[in-house]
Amino acid sequence: MAKTLSKTGITTGNTVRAFHVTQSVDAFTGTDAYDITLSGSLTVTGSITGQPTITNNLTASYAITASYAENAGAGAGFPFTGSAEITGSLAVVGPSNVTGSFAVSSSGNQQLTVEGSGSSNPIFTVNGSLGELFSVTDILSGSLFSVNDISGTSILEVFSDDTVTIGNFAAPVLHTSVTVNADSGNNTIYNGVPTSSYNSAFFEYTAKSASNARSGKITSVWIPGTTNITSSETTSPDIGDTSGFAFTVILSGANAVLTGSAATNNWVIKTSVRAI
Repeated sequence: MAKTLSKTGITTGNTVRAFHVTQSVDAFTGTDAYDITLSGSLTVTGSITGQPTITNNLTASYAITASYAENAGAGAGFPFTGSAEITGSLAVVGPSNVTGSFAVSSSGNQQLTVEGSGSSNPIFTVNGSLGELFSVTDILSGSLFSVNDISGTSILEVFSDDTVTIGNFAAPVLHTSVTVNADSGNNTIYNGVPTSSYNSAFFEYTAKSASNARSGKITSVWIPGTTNITSSETTSPDIGDTSGFAFTVILSGANAVLTGSAATNNWVIKTSVRAI
């Protein structure tokens, strides 16, 4: 049988101060403000105002709006100890620190999304016991993310111009790749090895036009600050005839540039670039 409690008999003046329930309550009626302390379970079909303290289960058939921190104790914020399961979405606005293990799982395609505000500050950072290990910046130009060693210097860095640097921060190796559709005349295949940072470049390529194709490797070395550059090329045997396409590496401004001269149209040049 439903048990109904009203404020009659548990009031002090005109205000319900508090009541303690040790058995389930199906309904409570009252028009004044009240505080509730429960030692059992509570099923809510309406709304609760004030600052309830719940030590066991809370089942709500309506949305819960909390103006006080749940399980906050005497401190501020939302301290939580134990296991928690969220079956819907979770949005965190502002800085958030997670200590210990943190697992994200999903039955759908999307598991974890981190959204930034478009600033140049890191949107995602992993800090080890000795310093920063990994970070992702919230911009789409320049450095996108890096992995650091124990001294905090980058050993792997990815840039928005499709280049990746790997190895010692003082002398990293540059890696990238390009695909160019080249027509008759002079074509720039790759324009981007800084001669002040690197002393040599290696271009591995495939040149193809219709049923004609070859692969090869061009090795170039230069003296920074001068016009001294030299190159050599090794190639595979031709499929068909690729003599109508020739490569040259030149110095142009501050860069070493791979160019290609085509006698006919419709060449597809794929190149892997490495510089040291």
